[in-house]
Amino acid sequence: MTRPSAAEKYLALYAEPETRYQHRFESTYNHSLVIPAYREEASRVRKVWRSLPSSTLVILVLNARQAPDIEAQDLFTTLTADRQKTQVDRGISLHCRDGEPDLLIVDRISEGRTIPEKTGVGLARKIGHDIALKLSLDQVVISNWLFTTDADAILPQDYFDITPAATDTARVCPFRHEARDGLDIPVLLYEIYLLYYAAALRAAGSPYAYPTVGSTIACQVEAYASVRGYPKRATGEDFYLLNKLCKLGTVATPAMSPVILEGRLSTRVPVGTGQAVAAIDLLTDPLAQYGFEHPDCFRRLADLLTFISELSDRQPEQCLHPDPIIQRFCESSGLLSQYHNKKAQQPSPAVMLKFLTDWFDGLRTRQFIRFCRDDCFGTIPVSSLAESDLVSIPWQGISSLTAVRNRLSQLVYS
Repeated sequence: MTRPSAAEKYLALYAEPETRYQHRFESTYNHSLVIPAYREEASRVRKVWRSLPSSTLVILVLNARQAPDIEAQDLFTTLTADRQKTQVDRGISLHCRDGEPDLLIVDRISEGRTIPEKTGVGLARKIGHDIALKLSLDQVVISNWLFTTDADAILPQDYFDITPAATDTARVCPFRHEARDGLDIPVLLYEIYLLYYAAALRAAGSPYAYPTVGSTIACQVEAYASVRGYPKRATGEDFYLLNKLCKLGTVATPAMSPVILEGRLSTRVPVGTGQAVAAIDLLTDPLAQYGFEHPDCFRRLADLLTFISELSDRQPEQCLHPDPIIQRFCESSGLLSQYHNKKAQQPSPAVMLKFLTDWFDGLRTRQFIRFCRDDCFGTIPVSSLAESDLVSIPWQGISSLTAVRNRLSQLVYS
């Protein structure tokens, strides 16, 4: 008897109810693309797939917090006008028009179908991905990769061009924001922050060195199922999914054409690009006031990762690091107690290293960087970041911001 795959188990036990439809699709598609849409305009949403081939199935999860939502209903009506409709299941319909990608629309805007605020975009992405997973298992969608973006994105023509390595569980593609409403400086500073953090992690040797931007993520079907899909969170769902996928393999950051995103103010979610840009925009002198973690934070991270490797290899009884900052974190975070508990099982060096690397994951890496920032090193302005060893660009004021951003992007995506 053949054992079920991780995807088959996931579909049977953990997938959302929307996957229980019995409809038989007449067409097949090369790829699927999941888009959660909340409080969006139809003209913006249409731009997302305008460069994609018609062999793409767009899975659009329209969601609202309460019903009736007139704006959401208008979005549905506008997007489906002049399209042929096929009812797939209650709350799921397929809308087709020659020469354009088919739209599989999930209704989470009607009475009794809205999405609770606390589960927000995480649940919307999970619904779409679970449907895409089922379609992949049923061979309605040929690709065994699940792609997602947001309703403010414009995707490049090579978006689906993916040649994964055997160890890849996810891909994070390049991105670039197009600023609106005079927000050029806040948007560039926030992009620099995202890229700097990932580039500095990579330089330190961390496996969690990738930007967390939900609009840019693709993941492999079996890997997605193995980590039980997107967490049902109103924010941070992309971070936590990638954090789990990275423990199964590699999160790739290939050099390719960027996803273009709108750099806009937004209060639709508690945290994220819109909120961050709004906060920077409130600063009286953002070039001087907006801070980036001091490079010494990441130098200490490199030392800590070396220490973890040495602990795994030698497995000593006494675990003392000469740097008091690292030693204090190892004690307060529980890393040393985790090490000793695992050591009692007499693991091989490789097993110990895997265990500690998984425990000291993307979340604890972020906690360590903040620990170093808040207790020791503080932050630096973008002018100092530009002239740091990592970036090495002479600072010439505002005109240098794009060069700093591009240099960091080159370090991350390769």
